[in-house]
Amino acid sequence: MATFTVTNSGDTINPNDGVTTLREAINQAANNPGRDTILFNSSVLLNSSLPTLERGNNIDFIGNFADRGTTINGNNRQIFTINGANVSFTDLTIRNGVAVGGSGTRGGGGGLGAGGALFINQGNVTANNVTFSNNFALGGAGSNGRATAIRAATILVAVKMDLMVAVAATSTVSAMEH
Repeated sequence: MATFTVTNSGDTINPNDGVTTLREAINQAANNPGRDTILFNSSVLLNSSLPTLERGNNIDFIGNFADRGTTINGNNRQIFTINGANVSFTDLTIRNGVAVGGSGTRGGGGGLGAGGALFINQGNVTANNVTFSNNFALGGAGSNGRATAIRAATILVAVKMDLMVAVAATSTVSAMEH
């Protein structure tokens, strides 16, 4: 178990620059056994989607500013993809995440656009004092997706959120109002 601190709003990986971006912190956590914590001293503006959080890559993301002052801005890209990991988000704003499905060819249907902010394929996610804002997904060939997509996952939401959620039959979504 280790703690990594995001000290730079950028989205590059340079182990020699003396700063840590969110992407670097996630990569460091992926190479460290056990549940890790990522703290934020800076908001984040992404240049591309973050690495997938795979099974065993369990992370607590904790914002550092009162009233959801730490923002992860997807910059019109899909933000988090969770594939079997156990993840928590606390004191954050996750915004401007976009997922776009591919268009079909030769009469085939368009691809699923799902999970602009979060795409969850199994795993467990807890969101406490988190705002999801301006996230969306667009299916290919004109079909709309959902801003958050969940498949075979357990979600504990401890805030009110205005978002659309696509849920597979084996998923659980719980909401707790504070």
